[in-house]
Amino acid sequence: HTWEAELPEGAWVLIELWREGGGEFSPQFLLPFGGERDWFLTFSENRLTRSGSPGAEGDWVGLSVRAEDDESALRNLKSEIPAGGIAVYAGFMDAADFSALRGANIVSLVVGKLPDFSVAKEGKVRGLRVLNDVAEYTGLDGCDALEYFEAPYSGEFPITTLSKLESLTTVVGKGDVNLSALSNAEAPFPKLRHLSLGDVEFEEVGSLPDFLGKLPNLQSLSLPDFVEMDVTGIARCPQLTAVELGNDCLDNGAQGIAALGSLSIALLNPHYTATEISGLSEKGAFAKVRVLGVSQPVSADQVPQLRELRLTGDQASFPPSGLSSFPKLPALEIEFATEADLAALAQAGPSLAALKSLTLTAPKVTDLTPLAALPAMQSLVVSDQLVTFEEKLTRIDLGGCQALKGVELVRLQNLETVELGAATPHAIAIRACTQLATVKIAGTNSLEEVVIDKAGKLGSADALTGGASIKVKRVTK
Repeated sequence: HTWEAELPEGAWVLIELWREGGGEFSPQFLLPFGGERDWFLTFSENRLTRSGSPGAEGDWVGLSVRAEDDESALRNLKSEIPAGGIAVYAGFMDAADFSALRGANIVSLVVGKLPDFSVAKEGKVRGLRVLNDVAEYTGLDGCDALEYFEAPYSGEFPITTLSKLESLTTVVGKGDVNLSALSNAEAPFPKLRHLSLGDVEFEEVGSLPDFLGKLPNLQSLSLPDFVEMDVTGIARCPQLTAVELGNDCLDNGAQGIAALGSLSIALLNPHYTATEISGLSEKGAFAKVRVLGVSQPVSADQVPQLRELRLTGDQASFPPSGLSSFPKLPALEIEFATEADLAALAQAGPSLAALKSLTLTAPKVTDLTPLAALPAMQSLVVSDQLVTFEEKLTRIDLGGCQALKGVELVRLQNLETVELGAATPHAIAIRACTQLATVKIAGTNSLEEVVIDKAGKLGSADALTGGASIKVKRVTK
């Protein structure tokens, strides 16, 4: 598969693979982006290779450490690592395993657990992602080569220690963060460009303006939900191009957002009023925005570069019928869509000639048949309708969606039946739909990929056609 994105050279890309038997220990790799046009990736046995064109012999860029790899096997692997280094995934390793890799040329490391930071420190690891809680960070202060750091902490996140690492450009944090600890620092994070604090618990939220004032070169920022804070201080980061604000982030008069002239991704919260959004539009604040999350109305001429629109909060303020002014919009996501929202979307459907991708997150609906009014919809993702919802989506009928090529159903706990009718999808993914027992497809000749994960009642890929066999390139269960 190929992907296309507008990434700055030097960014880090997370590659997550799906493995038969589920994704709990599926390989993940952090790869540095060097401005390449295409990546063609192949994963075989335990090695990831990458090439620039289909069919070409790829370079070895990633190694997945298997549960059966003992100390001897690891030492042999270390001796084979190319001079340029590789990305390593290790979901099972303990302290003895890490000692066998000490001194290896590791560009990046994704690990399930990390006993200490010696491998990262001595190996000059540039990217580090830890999947499970870290309680101890002794030695982290010596990881001078780190550019990317991501780790969940059960206690205080080591933001003060990280602030002193001179190469660090990206931090993704989870844990307790005390912002006042850095309020008196002269020049923390000398190279930090990307900061994600979407999963942290803030202490001293009043220190946020002073903290942001120390990061004038910050380019992307994510702040958490359910934490009330004044975020007008983002105005102190004039180079911000991407902002994700939690639902309790307060920006009185939109002063913070209004000061950012280069925004390309603006995921705003529902607190912005229609007056504030209108004022931002009139000032041209959305002129460069490609991805916009908003709860108040905007028009296509106010967001001329828009590629993806996310409607958040209560759609009563921005009913989907208003989308008729977006004939060139390729992608749409609606959060908490109601039956009335889908009816309004169907009303706008004939005007949405370019809408190829639709995502419904936590929909409060019992029927998806109105989606047949979207003439160009090729990709549909429906997720997160829990068993506690009053509206029970027990049956999905997509037979009227003639252009449909890909369907992904995730955590739909009430879903029992899916009918695709005459639709000819190329890919179907069903994840954590525990009550789903029947999927009806008229023909399977178009199918290339089927993913079934945590959908025990469905049983097998053959159940997609009532017991008839299907031919696909890959089936994951």
